Amino acid sequence: MLFVKSVFEFSVLRRIMILDHWMVDTQQRRKGAFALTEALFGILLAAILLSATILGYLQSARRAEWAAYYLNAQGLVMKRLEQTRAARWDTQAYPNLAEHNQFVSTNFQDIVEILDIPVSGGSNLAVTVKTTITEVSVVPPLRQIDIECVWPFMDKLFTNRIVSYRAPDQ
Repeated sequence: MLFVKSVFEFSVLRRIMILDHWMVDTQQRRKGAFALTEALFGILLAAILLSATILGYLQSARRAEWAAYYLNAQGLVMKRLEQTRAARWDTQAYPNLAEHNQFVSTNFQDIVEILDIPVSGGSNLAVTVKTTITEVSVVPPLRQIDIECVWPFMDKLFTNRIVSYRAPDQ
């Protein structure tokens, strides 16, 4: 225990104790606080995570839009396939007239259709559906149906294609 002789010594001693306590408190606060580099790395990490989240969202939206176009184009191809399969092709009819054979390429011209997708801005997407019918064999009669739908997406062309075979009266 210190023995204080005067009030002056007491005030000086008290100032030293307060200053000493303040120095210890400041050092402890420095140890518990973040440095500037730690704060900058934290901000950098948060920015990277935020940008990755935004880019992931944009990529998933782009992929969903591509899937919508793809499925719609596939529906147009299937619709055209059903039209070709519904065409009359009767090899047993007598006399063999043109109305008995509607299953030829000339009856299925290339068509331009609009994809049935709601698009903001009101612009519709036109696609081309091409149908080719080739004869595979005469006996037994067999023809190949080749249908392609070409559609653009982000400055690239994509193609949905289906190939099927058909015999008469099927």
